[in-house]
Amino acid sequence: MTAYLYAFWKVGTSFPILSGKHGIVFLEQCIGRIGVVGVTIMAFLSGFGAVNYPYSCMTYFALSVSNSEIRTAERRLLQTVDMILVKRRRLAQFQFEARMKRTTNEKSNTFWNMLRTVGMSISSPRIDEKLLKHERTTNEKSNTFWNMLRTVGMSISSPRIDEKLLKHEISVLEDLSRQLFLELHYLRTAQERIEFSKTWKGKYFNCLGYFFCGYCCWKIFISIVNILLNRFGGQDPITRFMGITIHYLGFQIDVKFWSQQISFWLVGIIVVTSIRGLLITLTKFFHAIASTKSSNIIVLIIAQIMGTYFVSSVLLLRMNMTAEYRNMLNQVLGDLQFHFYHRWFDVIFLISAMCSIAFLYLAHKRVAEIKDDYIS
Repeated sequence: MTAYLYAFWKVGTSFPILSGKHGIVFLEQCIGRIGVVGVTIMAFLSGFGAVNYPYSCMTYFALSVSNSEIRTAERRLLQTVDMILVKRRRLAQFQFEARMKRTTNEKSNTFWNMLRTVGMSISSPRIDEKLLKHERTTNEKSNTFWNMLRTVGMSISSPRIDEKLLKHEISVLEDLSRQLFLELHYLRTAQERIEFSKTWKGKYFNCLGYFFCGYCCWKIFISIVNILLNRFGGQDPITRFMGITIHYLGFQIDVKFWSQQISFWLVGIIVVTSIRGLLITLTKFFHAIASTKSSNIIVLIIAQIMGTYFVSSVLLLRMNMTAEYRNMLNQVLGDLQFHFYHRWFDVIFLISAMCSIAFLYLAHKRVAEIKDDYIS
C-alpha cells in the first residue's frame, strides 16, 4: 500500500498536471494524478478500438474461405490426433509390459533366494560367518550375471521401444495439433465473418465500419497535426457544425443556445454509454476470475477503475463543451493544465493506433498465409 501511494504521488512530479499558480491543494493534486493514469488507459483503448472496429466490421478485410479448405484443415487435425492416440497407446503398452516384467523378476528372485536359504539351513545348521559372506558375494555375482543375460534376452526377443523417444514424439505432435486447431479456428472465424456480412445486420455494421475507418484516419491525422503544431482544440464540434450548417443553409437559429443544449445532452450520453460499456466489459472479465475470497478485492478494484475513468472522461470531454460550461468545470476541478491532458491523449492514441495497425496487419497476413497453405 505504501509503495502504491508513493508511485501514485510521484506521477505528479513527472507530468505538468498543475499550473504554476496553484497552491498545495490536496484535491487538485489527486485529480491531476488520477487524470494522468485514466487518460493514458483511455487513449490506449481508444487507439486500439478505432483501428480494431473497422477491421472487424468491414468486409474489405475479410478473407474468403471455401468449404474444401475447412475440410482439409479438419482432416489434418484428425490425422494428427489419431497419430497421438496411437503413440500414447504404444507408450502405455510399453510401460505396462515393463512393469509386469519387473514384478515377475522380483517374484522369481525372491522364490529362489528362499529355496537357497532353506537348503543351506537344512544341510549345515552351523555355518561359519566367512563362508556365509563368501556365498552371499557369489550369489550376488551370479544374480548379476543372470540379470544381464535376461536383459539381453529381453532386448533381443522384444522390439526396442525407447520411452523417451515416444514421449518426445507425442509432445511434438501435441504442439502440432494445437497449431492446427488454431489454424482451423482462424479459417472458421473468417468463414463465419463472410456469412455474417451477407445479412442485414452485417451490412449495417459494414457501413459503420467505413464510417469509423474514416474517423480513425481523421483522428490519426488530427493527432499528428496537434502534436507537431502544439495545437489544442478551441471551439467545440457541435457549435462548429451548427455554424457551418447555418452559414450554408441560411437558417435563423440561436446557435449559442442550441449548441449549449445539444453539447450538454451529447456529453451526458457519451459519458453514460462509455461508462456502461466499461462496466459490461469489467463484469465479464471479473466474472471469469472471481471467487469467494476475491469478491471484496474485485469490488474495490472496480470502484477505483470507475472513479479514474469518470474523472478522465470529464477532463477530456471538457473540450466538447461550450465556454460557459467549461468555466463551470474549471471551478469544480481546480487549476489543472487541461491542455496537457489533451496533448497526452493525442500522443498515447497515436502510439496505440500505430501499434494496433501493425499488429492487425501481421495477424491478417498470418491468416492469409494459412489460407494459401491449405490451397496449395
